[in-house]
Amino acid sequence: MLLDFEGENKEYAVIAALAVIPRFQRRGVGTILGMVAWNHLKEHY
Repeated sequence: MLLDFEGENKEYAVIAALAVIPRFQRRGVGTILGMVAWNHLKEHY
């Protein structure tokens, strides 16, 4: 997971990349990673 912060005071955050090992693709792992990343951003920034 790669998070990118932009702006003078880092007021903008972007989930720039999510990677899932091929054997775990098509099982919803990417969706879960995206939700965890979003919750992390909301709680900590």
